Amino acid sequence: MDFSRYLDLLKEAAARYTVLIAVCDTPFGESITSEMISKLMALGLKENLYGKYRYAYAAVIDRNERIFEKLPSSRTQAVKWSGTVGDTEISLESRGYEVPPRAGKIIINGTDLSLNMRGYNIIVYDRDQNRLIDKVVFDAYSKGLLCTRPASEAQGVERFQESHPGVAVICFTYPKFPTGNLTESEKFISQNVHVTADVERYMNHPSYYSLRMFFPNEEDIREVRTVYRPYLDPSGIRRLEDRKGDLVNISMGHRVTTDQPERAERTIYIVGRCISFGYCVSDRNTTASILQRTCNEVIPEKNFIVENYGFFLSSNSNGPDSFSQEQLRILNSLPVHPGDIVFYSLQDVPEGMTVLDLSHTSCRPHSYGEIFVDYLNHLNENGMRLIADKMFELMQRENFFSGPAVSNSKTKQIIPERYQVSLETYQASWRELYDKQLSIGAVVMNCNPFTH
Repeated sequence: MDFSRYLDLLKEAAARYTVLIAVCDTPFGESITSEMISKLMALGLKENLYGKYRYAYAAVIDRNERIFEKLPSSRTQAVKWSGTVGDTEISLESRGYEVPPRAGKIIINGTDLSLNMRGYNIIVYDRDQNRLIDKVVFDAYSKGLLCTRPASEAQGVERFQESHPGVAVICFTYPKFPTGNLTESEKFISQNVHVTADVERYMNHPSYYSLRMFFPNEEDIREVRTVYRPYLDPSGIRRLEDRKGDLVNISMGHRVTTDQPERAERTIYIVGRCISFGYCVSDRNTTASILQRTCNEVIPEKNFIVENYGFFLSSNSNGPDSFSQEQLRILNSLPVHPGDIVFYSLQDVPEGMTVLDLSHTSCRPHSYGEIFVDYLNHLNENGMRLIADKMFELMQRENFFSGPAVSNSKTKQIIPERYQVSLETYQASWRELYDKQLSIGAVVMNCNPFTH
């Protein structure tokens, strides 16, 4: 969704519903135009946000009436507001870049409904029916104002699950930086290590448990912290250019997982952002590689292979909706078979799906030591081990390892009887279309090879 077009639609919605805005990090960036600011003000708002880089900002509009609006006079001030609109209790919190922890929270009747992501967190709410109309974030800092709309992404994950019977999909969240009971290093990170340059600036500070603890060589630190070049394959799927390095290797468009067995019967895929890719760690210490070694040691007879489909989505996307849409395209490109398991990073999880919520696993006490590299939630290898351990524990607890085994060898694939019903239903749906005498048909195959 284009931000300018969305503001046009928002003006119509503001006449009927309650519109809530809470900015996280910044309301202004290189892609914000004066026309967009004018459209914001056309909603009945008074503050001109043009040029207000890294400020906090929040507003409430109810049926064309401005209930609340606040743009602080300084970038070092946060915005908080609580009130009642009709019978609906609302709380807003906005924190700019210089007021950690950065936040763009919208709480309605005691429930935090916001995505709390960088940029404009917007909620449209029908207080008469007590229902959510829309929830979206436009990243004001990014080029192209990336749009994240969880509803559409959640629906995409549901459709993937429905169209791949026998494939287990587990939605997971990443550990979040804790808000209390901080170690000396975590206190230092929360106050100082907010962007990439800060990691380099404070690398040798005595209060910072930095990457120096894992990589004494500066070239190694540079290698694990590089954002590698992406490209779109012929199907429009984002891949990474292959590379060979000492610590980071990319093959066939995605990161190498170490310790993979020669014979594989089932695959575990991990799809997500740079944390899933393993930004700031070596190949051997990505979540995928650690999980692979655990499978090798604990359940070697199952012959699991783990594949890492983590990407730098947020920094390499090419337009609105691409953050979630590109990740969905990656999901739908996976060469899955019945019995495979997919871990998919998703903040708002559809009802009825298996969830691994890791957001609070970073709260102490825990046994993983220091896990954060910076305040952006990037993790060192201790944090990667935490995620891998929790993934394995969930699969073991929920009995995911007892599913059907589908061989990746050159032998004939056997479809279990309980999946045959779905195949017959699928065939019947195409017979129905054929009976309607459609004049054109096509088969598109990607054979790279059949046994991949």
